[in-house]
Amino acid sequence: MRFAWFGLVTCLLAPALAAEPAAPASAPKATHAPPPFTAQALAASYRPGRTWRFAISTADGPRYEAITYRERTADGVVLESQDVDADGKPRGEPRRQPMAWTALEAHAHWPAAATTRTEEPTKTPYGAHRALRYTIQTDHAVTRAWFDPALPGPPIRYEQAACPDAARCPATIRMELVAFSPGEG
Repeated sequence: MRFAWFGLVTCLLAPALAAEPAAPASAPKATHAPPPFTAQALAASYRPGRTWRFAISTADGPRYEAITYRERTADGVVLESQDVDADGKPRGEPRRQPMAWTALEAHAHWPAAATTRTEEPTKTPYGAHRALRYTIQTDHAVTRAWFDPALPGPPIRYEQAACPDAARCPATIRMELVAFSPGEG
């Protein structure tokens, strides 16, 4: 199962988030919860080579993926997604995709009525984080995404349970940050 998010894992969690469609970037702000990072904050964090490496667990088993900012475009960035092994060594060919900053922001446009946002410390294999946790509760799934305000970009931790009661269903998709490089500059 390949998935997407934040253009991120070149749309790392996109298929995973298909059940929670992102609102268009131009959607009225009242219809979705405030995103963890605005398009402007994402653009300001741009550094060539900025890389996140994630451990991803799905029904297909575990895997690792690295997402790297490669180059700035007129309105966004070219993201490179690369399957890697546990040590970060590339496996296969990288995939590149241009993404507008507004499109990256829109990946975290969850319905306001279904979303709660709380401050919560969390740990990943990369370390301890002061995080914002978004919990999105729908009739068919519970999604949790943790964002570290010090690392603008994709969630540092992500879990989705394919039923409305996360306490009774284990996460069917899990992603955690295992390594981060700030890039050049």
